[in-house]
Amino acid sequence: MDQSAKLSLEQRFSLRSFETQVSRMTLEQAQDFLIRLGVVA
Repeated sequence: MDQSAKLSLEQRFSLRSFETQVSRMTLEQAQDFLIRLGVVA
């Protein structure tokens, strides 16, 4: 299911930037990043 149609252009840009940032991280960096955001307990 594609949720992007429901997002504003600014939200889509932010999401794309976030995806790009995370994709450049190592697994350990990504896990630490998500823990700091409170996404992963």
